[in-house]
Amino acid sequence: MKKNHRRTSDPLSQTAHPCPPRQLQDDHGMGTLEIVILIAALLALALIFNRQIQSFATSIFQKVFNGGSILNQIGGY
Repeated sequence: MKKNHRRTSDPLSQTAHPCPPRQLQDDHGMGTLEIVILIAALLALALIFNRQIQSFATSIFQKVFNGGSILNQIGGY
């Protein structure tokens, strides 16, 4: 059974597409692709700024735990 397609004034609708229109509008799997791209970007940033991240984390832990004195006060160790 052949469907009747209406012609529109959109110039892209009149050109030949290498993919059928259904595949152009199919977004199945886009969520997975976005997550993979996000993880790759975060890994790249972590590799680029490795030393800065380590020094930042070390300074935060030193300020929070203050050389172990807070743990000694809380736990009585």
